Amino acid sequence: MCVSKFRGGLGFRHLGLFNKSLLAKQVWRLITSPTTLAAKTLKARYFPRSSFFDAKIGYRPSYIWRSFLSVKDIVRKGCKWNIGDGRSVNVWNDFWVDDYRSLGPELDNCEVDQVRDLLNIEGDGWNHELLYSLFPHNIASKIACCYVSKSRNDVLYWHNSLGGRFLCKSAYLLALEEHEDMARTTTISDNLIDFWRVVWKARVPSKVKLFMWRAWNNYVPTIENLQSRGLNSTSSCTHCGETSENLAHVLFKCSIANDVWNRCNFRWFYDTQGAVTFQEFCQVFLENCPTEWETFMMILWGLWTRRNKHFHGQLNGREENVEVTAKSVLSDYHKANQIQNLSGSSGVHNIHAGKWLRPDVEHIKINCDAAWQKESGKAGLGFVARDYKGEALFSGGRLECYASSPLEAEAKAVHWAMTSAICKGYSHVIFETDSLCLVKALHNKVTLLQIASLFSDILSKSMAFNVCNWSFVKREGNRVAHSIASLALSCPHEFMLGGRVPSCANVWMSKDVILSNIE
Repeated sequence: MCVSKFRGGLGFRHLGLFNKSLLAKQVWRLITSPTTLAAKTLKARYFPRSSFFDAKIGYRPSYIWRSFLSVKDIVRKGCKWNIGDGRSVNVWNDFWVDDYRSLGPELDNCEVDQVRDLLNIEGDGWNHELLYSLFPHNIASKIACCYVSKSRNDVLYWHNSLGGRFLCKSAYLLALEEHEDMARTTTISDNLIDFWRVVWKARVPSKVKLFMWRAWNNYVPTIENLQSRGLNSTSSCTHCGETSENLAHVLFKCSIANDVWNRCNFRWFYDTQGAVTFQEFCQVFLENCPTEWETFMMILWGLWTRRNKHFHGQLNGREENVEVTAKSVLSDYHKANQIQNLSGSSGVHNIHAGKWLRPDVEHIKINCDAAWQKESGKAGLGFVARDYKGEALFSGGRLECYASSPLEAEAKAVHWAMTSAICKGYSHVIFETDSLCLVKALHNKVTLLQIASLFSDILSKSMAFNVCNWSFVKREGNRVAHSIASLALSCPHEFMLGGRVPSCANVWMSKDVILSNIE
C-alpha cells in the first residue's frame, strides 16, 4: 500500500517514514538557523565544539535528541554545499562535488583540509595546478568549473529541490530508500514500471485506475476468489454458466465479453495465442494498440460493473451495450476536464511570452540561453544583444566544461552576458531568458541556494547598470540565443561577434523581427 504507484503500490504514506521526514525538517532548521534558542541550547548540550553531523549521542540524551540523531543519515544524504569562500567545507568528507558524496579518504601528508586551501591566494579562483595534482582529471575539471565568491560564505542547501529549500517530500523519498523492507518490495522490472506509469497517467476516472490495480493483483471478488475463502458454493460463471469464474474469464473469455470485444473490432485481441492471465492480455493490448488504451481500460471496468449488477440482480437495459456506456463516460470525463483546464489557465499566460519583443529606444535587450548535456555536464552558453530595430549589436558563445544543472548553465549564460555588457559600457539593459525559475528569483531577489554564489554575483553586477530589468520568454521566442548556445556546445573556442550573429542564427533573427511587427 505504501509503495509508489509507479512500482505497483497505491502510494499511501508510510506514517513511520513520514514522521522521519518531519523530524528531518526540524534537524534542517537546527542546522540552517543556528542562532535560534533551541539550536543554541542543543549545541551547547550535545555538540559544543563540532557540527551536528559529527555529534554523538552523549550522556543521558533526551528523547528529542535521540530522535534527531535517528534521521542524521537522511539529512546528510539530502544536503549539499554551494562553495562561497570555501572556509566551511571539508574537502574530503563533505558533499560539495556532484556525483561524489565525499572525496576521501584524505591523502597522506596532505595539508589540504578546507576548500579554501584549494583556492588561489586572493581566494577568488581555483589553484588549478594544485587541483590537477590532487585529483583525477575528471574530478579536477568539475571542481574548476564551480563558481566561487570570496565575499560570500559557503551555503548548505537541500539537494534536488527548487531553490535549495527543504522539502518533506524529498526527505520522505530518502527515508523510503533507506527502508530495507520497502526497498525489497519496490524492486520490479522497468517494463512493469512503464506499465504502471501508463495506467496512472491515463485520462480516465480514478475509480477505473483503482480497478486496474485491483484486477492486476487479483483483488476482485470473482467466484474463484470467493471459493478460495470459503464464501461461495457456486463455481459457474455468473453470465454464461460455464467453467469456473476467474478474472480472465469474466473480462475476456466469457461469451458476453466476446460480444463486447467483437463490437469494438478488437476480436484479434482476445484470440491472441499465449495470453491466458489478465496481466498478459493487458500487455498484449498495450503493445499492439496503445492509442486505444484508455478505451480498453473503460471497457474492462464496464464489463466488471455489468457482471456485478448481474450477480446482484440489478441489471437493466442500459448496461447491455458496455462499450457504448464506457465510451460515453470517457468522453464526458474528457470534456469536463478540458473545461476545468481552460477555466484554470485563464489569464495566467502572457500572450507575448512565446515571441521576442523589441525593447524601447533607450534600452537594449540581451537574450541568453544555455544548451546542457546531462551525461557529460557540458554546457554551451550563448547570448545576443539587440536594439529597438531588432538589429544585432554583439553576440557571443562559449563552451563551459561543466555545469551541475540546467539552472546553473542558464545562470552562467546570464552572468557572462552581463560581464560583456558592462565591458561595452551599456547602461540600460533588459536581460531575457527562457528559465522562468531564474527570472522569478532575480526579479524578487530570492536567492537560489544551489547557485548561491553565482546568483549573488549576478545581483551585484546588475548594480553596475542604470537600468537592469529581467524578462522571461518561452523557447519559441529565444531561438537566436538557443542556436548560438547549441553551436557553442560543439565549438571548443569562445567567440564574440560585433554587429552580427553566427550564420546558424540568421534565420531566427529575421523571424523575430517579422513577428515583433505583428501585434
